[in-house]
Amino acid sequence: MAHFAEIRSSDNQVLRVIVVNNSDVDNNGGDLSTQAETFVKNLLNTGDDTYWKQCSYNGNFRKNHAGVGFYYKPTEDVFHAAKPSEFPSWVLNTTTYRWEPPLAHPGTSRPNDGEEEEWSAIWSEDLWNSSNQTNGWTSMQPENIPDRDTKEYYYDQATSTWSVKND
Repeated sequence: MAHFAEIRSSDNQVLRVIVVNNSDVDNNGGDLSTQAETFVKNLLNTGDDTYWKQCSYNGNFRKNHAGVGFYYKPTEDVFHAAKPSEFPSWVLNTTTYRWEPPLAHPGTSRPNDGEEEEWSAIWSEDLWNSSNQTNGWTSMQPENIPDRDTKEYYYDQATSTWSVKND
């Protein structure tokens, strides 16, 4: 089955994604063809204020599978999610076309050399803003850990170490 995204012409936002039989695509120009896009537009009788693009369910082309609220970038011929409103500092990676924090994830580093399953790095917009955009990763142990460390830590980008966060 082939997937197609209906895109609003004015801002390139995806309005819906539908599934079309592969034989219909093959009989109308084939995968990624303008003929197949026109076939879908005519099949659904959509207006001139939208257009259609084929999208890959597994991201084999156009970088990401389209979803409602995603955007299509015609120049780059890619789909990407809308910027997450809870993370205004995040930037669009122009290789993967996915939103990422402005600082690299600390990887396998953990406070106090703790076990990976006992700690997870979480992005904090508050820390990003309060540190003049120099730090952003925090970590705290979940409540179900025996002998839990109740302190919250932040990853100091300058020293590549975890430090206790002062509120």
